Amino acid sequence: MAQMTLQRGKIYEFNLAELSGKHPFCLRLAPGDTSPVPGATGNDPVNGSVGNIIRYLVPYDAPDKIIYQCAKAGQDGIHKTDTNCVINIVDVGDLDDDGISDDIDPDRDGDGIDNEDDMMPDHAPEPEGPDC
Repeated sequence: MAQMTLQRGKIYEFNLAELSGKHPFCLRLAPGDTSPVPGATGNDPVNGSVGNIIRYLVPYDAPDKIIYQCAKAGQDGIHKTDTNCVINIVDVGDLDDDGISDDIDPDRDGDGIDNEDDMMPDHAPEPEGPDC
């Protein structure tokens, strides 16, 4: 499983609508830790969750790492604990190094186009290479 990075103060949703009941998903503070994850709603760190949405408002005092894993990991000899299921928690950054925090910067990437306008079709990036 892949690592991911989340920012403190942001809200993330994990949509488990298509997840199999054989592998209930959960956020945990550490492998096997079944204590509640502060900021997470819809998360069951004991039994895991299937078919719902886990909403995670990353607290500003969140640890630098939490994990996501199958709630059955390491319990039955079949499900393995995967130490690569790390969620890195970082502070809001300054991507374009202009001294304005990305959470309030109207031009996070420094291209001269407002963040909202970056998503407009006439500002879409040009394909690169002959295979695009």
